[in-house]
Amino acid sequence: MNKPVNLIISGGQTGADWGGLLAAADLGIATGGLAPKGYRTELGENLELAKFGLQEADRTDYEVRTVLNVQAADATVVFADRLHSDGTKLTIESCIKHEKPYLINPDALTLHDWLVEHQVKVLNVAGNRESVSEGISDRTRQVVRDALSLCVVDGKLIQGHRVASGLSEDSPYAEGSISMQIPFFQNLGLDLSTYFRGTLNIDISPYTYTIQKPQFTFRQVDWTIEHPPEDFSFVSCQVLYKGDRYDGWVYYPHPETKLRHFQNPSVLEVIALPIADLGYGESLQLLINSQEVSLHL
Repeated sequence: MNKPVNLIISGGQTGADWGGLLAAADLGIATGGLAPKGYRTELGENLELAKFGLQEADRTDYEVRTVLNVQAADATVVFADRLHSDGTKLTIESCIKHEKPYLINPDALTLHDWLVEHQVKVLNVAGNRESVSEGISDRTRQVVRDALSLCVVDGKLIQGHRVASGLSEDSPYAEGSISMQIPFFQNLGLDLSTYFRGTLNIDISPYTYTIQKPQFTFRQVDWTIEHPPEDFSFVSCQVLYKGDRYDGWVYYPHPETKLRHFQNPSVLEVIALPIADLGYGESLQLLINSQEVSLHL
């Protein structure tokens, strides 16, 4: 698994700076950085910044700490609705002057990929203060947290029971269980009509997994007369194969309501968009959110 960032720094201002620190705290990532003397913010002194590992600069102005934080980090991510505000403008100019990578207003996936590409260990989070851009703290916190929760897991495609696709000779579901279930899932709010009518059985050993925060959980889905209703959960993911990405969903029939065809705890079932020429035994990768699917050794 890839875990690029091990330290998040900021200048401690309200807004984007504060959101970056909170995201790090959410994930247990170390924090630091340089704040103006007296831990000055637009709301006055904020001594809580010391608890986040921020140090005081020798001066009370914002400019010095802005430049020094850019220099101290491997890269800077900027969240701003007003890119020409004084502090944000200085941050970007400092990144250019000191030849430091920077990224402006990314979504979580873009930020994740950029951090991996640049092998960022120390990330500076900067941008508008809250009074300049209302809600920027929460937005920054969400994007940074989601980006740093994404992880890439190596896996191998293995043959499963072939019941989901209907290819098993002794399956009671001639058309495949997924084809039978899709209309029920669609009525409940999850449209899988363009996805492959089967599951990819992806061996991620030595890891096992636990579904923590699924986007969808459907209870008592009465999709067949062959057995009682079942519970299902789904977590969004992407399958990475030969340089391309395919949207998918981790498909999790709850074991407590399932009668047969149980999976090895190291095998994730994934419903994905069609992938040409993918065969058993081939290596691929899964991009998942570790807050939604936790992995264990």
